[in-house]
Amino acid sequence: MIQNTTQANALFSARWTNYDLRMSFSPRLPRMQLVAPVPQVYSNCRCDISLSCIEQSATYDTVDTTTKLFLIPGIYSGCFVMESLLQSTLECFYNQTCIEPLSSYFLSNTSLVITTLDSSLPSRFLENSTIQELVDKLMVEQWNLSMTFESYYSACQPIRCTYSEKHVW
Repeated sequence: MIQNTTQANALFSARWTNYDLRMSFSPRLPRMQLVAPVPQVYSNCRCDISLSCIEQSATYDTVDTTTKLFLIPGIYSGCFVMESLLQSTLECFYNQTCIEPLSSYFLSNTSLVITTLDSSLPSRFLENSTIQELVDKLMVEQWNLSMTFESYYSACQPIRCTYSEKHVW
């Protein structure tokens, strides 16, 4: 609801990922500057029309900020950070050749060692499962459905246990 309200009222997201400002001069009032919100566009999708506009994320040159250095597989940018994150996958983190340029780009001054996720381990999630799928399933691989109260009774050691029913006549 908040995202819909933000979009419908052309409110700016905190990171300005959905709108930008365009300044122009009024033809009728030459000294007056007009400021108008301009929707961001991701892969030919406008943020004033859809909340779900995304495009593949990239790292950019720090000097020429229009030059893409590296496309990040499975990671998306879009109108809203959370929406983009939920549509993203973890596929880059299963591939050392994807992690290395990212870690050197973001962590150039640290000696943090990042290793890949292990795709040989059994999982109900695929490498290309979206973050939304993981969140929907609470990031739980397998639920333990066995119910036992023995641990409760041994930990809490109640003096007595009673049961009663209340009937309304």
